[in-house]
Amino acid sequence: MKGTPAYYAALLRNLASRLPYAVARYRSPEMRDAITRAVRDRRVDLVVCDFLVPAVNLAVGLGVPSVLFQHNVEAALWARHAQVARSFAMRAVHGRAVAPHAGF
Repeated sequence: MKGTPAYYAALLRNLASRLPYAVARYRSPEMRDAITRAVRDRRVDLVVCDFLVPAVNLAVGLGVPSVLFQHNVEAALWARHAQVARSFAMRAVHGRAVAPHAGF
């Protein structure tokens, strides 16, 4: 999908989002609902996310603590993508992805 008109349309739509495209593209109401059901039905004590990206699917107010377990190499990768991008638009897209990863 990368480099196609649909990809660039998704990037443009994402400009209105508070989340960078690299995170927002993985938002899934079905996944959020499945996590919520699992927490409720299986008496979960703690939710662990292995990456920042799936954390976008944790519902607010799950009722249990959550932990983000992530190696911070992603921030360096996104920063490098932003540095070497050929177009202003792609530098902006990749630059937006750095901040959420850099905080973890």
